[in-house]
Amino acid sequence: SFSNRSAPLKITMTSRRIQEEKWLVKQMIHLYCRQQEGHTQLCPNCRKLLVYAHYRLDKCHYGGKKPTCKKCPTHCYQPEMKEKIKKVMRWAGPRMILHHPLATVKHLLREMVVRAVEYKTEKRMLSWKKLRMVQIELYKPEYKNDFIRLNKEWIETYFKIETSDIDTFTHIDDIVDQGGQIFLAIYNGEVVGCCALKYHEENQSYELAKMAVSRPHQGKHIGYLLGRTVLEYAQEHGITRIFLEGNTHLKASIALYRKLGFVEMPLIGNAYERCDILMEWKNPIYHIEKS
Repeated sequence: SFSNRSAPLKITMTSRRIQEEKWLVKQMIHLYCRQQEGHTQLCPNCRKLLVYAHYRLDKCHYGGKKPTCKKCPTHCYQPEMKEKIKKVMRWAGPRMILHHPLATVKHLLREMVVRAVEYKTEKRMLSWKKLRMVQIELYKPEYKNDFIRLNKEWIETYFKIETSDIDTFTHIDDIVDQGGQIFLAIYNGEVVGCCALKYHEENQSYELAKMAVSRPHQGKHIGYLLGRTVLEYAQEHGITRIFLEGNTHLKASIALYRKLGFVEMPLIGNAYERCDILMEWKNPIYHIEKS
């Protein structure tokens, strides 16, 4: 068990992070004892707090990956010691920049980096949590206006409506009637994304087209969920190949297609003026069986 004796401090861990934390808390306690309490040397109470703080750091199971105390999920301090160290940090913390500027700046930068990583992690987790609440539904006539709305919003943001787009909007039901399918992403009762799997009878191929996600819901992996659903649909229905036309200026969409397994192929006779890349996906199950 922990002893309150005022023994010389021994280094028991080699972690650089832990040693830096021990040095920092030592300076804060010394500063508090000297300037706030008026002692010329470390008083018994502050000495006891310092030994205890170093002991807790030595026993920290996070080691070199130790989070800042404020963000640490493990409350390892005894209640009395916790109040004492909080009192010291509240007083000495703002004054450390005057006495140890380089160490303080380094500590603050580390906290900023940790907070940035935590923020990104929390945002990613929240995004995936919301994604689980998204439902993918197949086309129904009542979704026709949502399909047009989402695509017009996407096209007009980056390009212009073309004749091929107008033809698709005019004959949406034909996509399903001619052997294709339309997929809608529903979140909280709202249609927030869509895409179409169009069948081309002239060459017996399928095209992934008209993928769009509403602006407030972009960056939440809904496009990926739609794409995965399309590919699962293709595997279930024996579809061996899907192609798509894209624009290389939209780097996020190209990265998404590559993540889904699409690869670039020569572009010949593109159907849209805005498209400058042709990509293809081959059903791995079908091609493995054929090889």
